[in-house]
Amino acid sequence: MFVFVYGTLTDATRVDAVLDETTRGSRPPEYADPEFVGDATLEGLHRADGAYPTLVPGGRVTGRVLSVDERDLEALDAYEGLTRGLYVRARLPRVEQRGSTATPPADDFDVTVSDEPGAVPAGEPTLESSVWTYVGDPDRLGVEPERESTPYWPGSGPFGERVRRRLERDRTVVLTDE
Repeated sequence: MFVFVYGTLTDATRVDAVLDETTRGSRPPEYADPEFVGDATLEGLHRADGAYPTLVPGGRVTGRVLSVDERDLEALDAYEGLTRGLYVRARLPRVEQRGSTATPPADDFDVTVSDEPGAVPAGEPTLESSVWTYVGDPDRLGVEPERESTPYWPGSGPFGERVRRRLERDRTVVLTDE
């Protein structure tokens, strides 16, 4: 599966530390080592910095796509603080760019948001058609509100649900070159 990273995890040394390089030799043969597979742009969100970087509605942010397995995803979930409510993990459609054009996502635009570490929902779209990313709660991460802006994740209910509604409404996607 793929994960779009845009902050500290764009650094290979940090990824190695988070995913514990020492356990890689014990991977079953069916699991490939994590690797960066290319640069990408997340269209519909931009980076905001506080104690840790996060994503907020509007704009775009560049980053990298990391290919991981289920064990790596659990390690990334722990690093991002899913159990502490700092971040949620969102699955977004992956759209391939060819030159200056992009193939639009299917009509059945589907976004999933999870705050359960390691949880990959049943019915997961094919690995090639989706990308996970982490969205942190700006209030919990100390992000200062931008001048003259609406709340980052408006609405009522749990943070993850507000994120999911906004991502679906804005049809947020990850653009890749592959």
